[in-house]
Amino acid sequence: MEHIENFKAEARIEPVHWKREGDICPDFESAILLRSLVLPAFDSATSWCELAEALESVGFSLSIMDGHLTLVDADQGTGICTGRFLGKPLVELSAKFGKPIIRATVFGDACGEFVY
Repeated sequence: MEHIENFKAEARIEPVHWKREGDICPDFESAILLRSLVLPAFDSATSWCELAEALESVGFSLSIMDGHLTLVDADQGTGICTGRFLGKPLVELSAKFGKPIIRATVFGDACGEFVY
């Protein structure tokens, strides 16, 4: 048991980088892994709140960035990809869950946060 405690003390977990700097969306392999993590949450949720809780449990959140529904890395606060990239565009999710309540940012940059 002692070696496990020492391992924990020495091990540093690096953040996951879902895409390379400057890329618009994740590469093919990262996209497969990402979809396997988040699509079950999209498919099983029956409301925006359930979706938010399910995504949060695996380290993600939703936001509006540049006018698009965006999956966000909850730890880093960085946008990863759009809902459309995941095959779950905002129009489809709005039809399933109803219209979301979104609070616009004060910068006027077509960005906002979900209030649900």
